[in-house]
Amino acid sequence: MPREGAETVALQRIVLTGLNRHTQFFSAALPKRLMPPLFNRYGGELVVEDPFSAPRVKLPAGDMLLYPGTSVHRVEPVTRGVRIASFFWIESMVRSIEARRLLFEMDSHLMRLRTSVDA
Repeated sequence: MPREGAETVALQRIVLTGLNRHTQFFSAALPKRLMPPLFNRYGGELVVEDPFSAPRVKLPAGDMLLYPGTSVHRVEPVTRGVRIASFFWIESMVRSIEARRLLFEMDSHLMRLRTSVDA
């Protein structure tokens, strides 16, 4: 899809509005800077490799996968239908992947505690 134009700008607003409402995204990414979302229509399942496996990811429409930019990844060929995806890069306030993971786990536990106290 084109990087500019009315359709792209409208889609970027949809993605950014969704991100702004998603507290778990902010907790996991700790974004300092977010590059404008881009869009494509190629490829099927996303494969993000780690040292132990290479799981295939096929998410429902509107879902998102957050992974470090250092991860080796690829997109499998489409076997039927069309895949339209948005992708973008994030500069985190916290450089260390491990530190972000620990902060996310602590925040997740705090959210669960808040929810259980309110119940």
